[in-house]
Amino acid sequence: MMTYPELFRAHIVYSLEHPEQRKGQALFNYLHENKQTRAFANEIRGTKLDPFYNDSVIGDVLAKLCIRMIKAEESA
Repeated sequence: MMTYPELFRAHIVYSLEHPEQRKGQALFNYLHENKQTRAFANEIRGTKLDPFYNDSVIGDVLAKLCIRMIKAEESA
């Protein structure tokens, strides 16, 4: 299981590899392509937290994801 810092780094690499995508679009696409975060991406799709069309929610998305990953680690 990927840690939050590893996931964050992988997202940055994905963004650099896809410069044609906006930051929020790249974040959503990365989350959806990653098996570990696909369910989370589907959960936020079409909501106020969907970063695909709204870069301003990136911080909120990452915070929610970080909290979720910490809780998953604690319960494992």
